[in-house]
Amino acid sequence: MSFAERLKMARKKSKMTQKDLADKLEITPAMIAQYETSKRKPKGDTLKKLASALDLGYGYAKNGEPYFYDFVDTVYRPEYAENEAFNKWQYEDALADTSDEDIQSTKIKRTPEIKRNREYKKNGLDFLNEMDRLGAELNNTGKEKAVEQVKLLTKIPEYRKKSSPDQAPSDTDTKE
Repeated sequence: MSFAERLKMARKKSKMTQKDLADKLEITPAMIAQYETSKRKPKGDTLKKLASALDLGYGYAKNGEPYFYDFVDTVYRPEYAENEAFNKWQYEDALADTSDEDIQSTKIKRTPEIKRNREYKKNGLDFLNEMDRLGAELNNTGKEKAVEQVKLLTKIPEYRKKSSPDQAPSDTDTKE
C-alpha cells in the first residue's frame, strides 16, 4: 500500500469528502486528489494539518513512513475495536511501504548515535506494547500490583540503566 491509500482510508474514516478536507485546509480538492493518487506527498507541516483536519493523530513508522491513528483509551474497551484495527492497519501498512533499497539507503545515512536512539525507542515501544498487551489481561488490582513490581525492579541496581530514563542509552549501558 502507500501513504496515498492510508490518507484516503483516514479521510473516509473521518467521513469526509476530498472537498470537505480541502475546505478545512483551505487548499483545492485537486491537491487532496494528488495526495491520494501518490502524485504528491505532503511535507511534515502539511501532514500535521491533515491529521488535525481529520481529527486524527499521526506518527512515523521506524522506516520513516507517516501514518495516521485514532485516539483510544489505554484501557481496552470493545467500542475501541474498530479504532484499534484502523491504527494497527495504518502502522503495519506504513512499515510495509518501504522497499529493500530504501532501507539500505537509510542505513547508510544513519550515524551510530542515530542508530542507538532509534534502537532505544524501538525497544522502549516493544516493552510498552508488551506491557499493554499483558495489562489488558489483568483486572484493576492486578494492574496496580504490576506497577508496584515494575517500580521495585527500577530500584535494583543491576536492572537500572546508567543513563537517565530520558536519554538514549550509551554503549556502556547494560544490554540484554
